[in-house]
Amino acid sequence: MHDNLVVVRTYDGQACINSGDFVPGHETRIFNQTCVLPPLGSNPRQSPDVVIHVNQACFGPAPGRLVAHGNAYFTLDGNATADCGDGSQVLIEKMPPPFEAGSTAGAIPPSDVLIAWAREKLGL
Repeated sequence: MHDNLVVVRTYDGQACINSGDFVPGHETRIFNQTCVLPPLGSNPRQSPDVVIHVNQACFGPAPGRLVAHGNAYFTLDGNATADCGDGSQVLIEKMPPPFEAGSTAGAIPPSDVLIAWAREKLGL
């Protein structure tokens, strides 16, 4: 999955990436994605941060695990973290290379910017 614009209201603090394990050589590859997660506000499980559930140790990729890089995450407070599968979380920008190399996190841009991004992706 690559080069998409994903704008989705979160239901459990994440919604852009939630991947499991696969046969080595057949990993999920997610790159150059733009993910915008506006808050629900009424959901008690809602976090202002996005948590990317990678279900893997955050000390480097392993065969059969998610491969992600060059993604841009936009959240209420501008933070994106990876759930390492062992109860710990790491900021996306602090993930060890090559996992999430070049990925960034920032605050949700104004609606007119999101609409412009969508129009560009759709060729309108």
